[in-house]
Amino acid sequence: MDAGFINMALSDAKEPTVAPEGEYELLIEQAAHYQSKHSGNYSIRCIIGFTEHPEFQNIFHYVSLPSSEDAADKVSIKLLMAKRFLTTFGIPHEEDGFNVEDFVGATGTMFVKAEVDDEDRESNSINLPKLDN
Repeated sequence: MDAGFINMALSDAKEPTVAPEGEYELLIEQAAHYQSKHSGNYSIRCIIGFTEHPEFQNIFHYVSLPSSEDAADKVSIKLLMAKRFLTTFGIPHEEDGFNVEDFVGATGTMFVKAEVDDEDRESNSINLPKLDN
């Protein structure tokens, strides 16, 4: 590759828009095992897109996995949130687990929240609906 001038339409590069709060159909575009460098906890990191709004910024969502070091109440909430996620996206699962390979391509409709962090950065997050039981 030539070390000289690279001709690119950089003026076309725009930051994606954060979605206004509301209900949207979402698509899991990527899912992979993840270990937090900070806490060492394991999860499934999902990158979720808007099926009808490609202009909106993707959402990062982590499905926390229980560990043997978690207290019973923490395990319970992790199990509940995982089941809500699997159910909302229609991901096949059994009473004793699920397959991460089934995540990509799954869709679900849910409420998306708009948030601003301590550094005034905007992002979206999903609000998983309660189970019907």
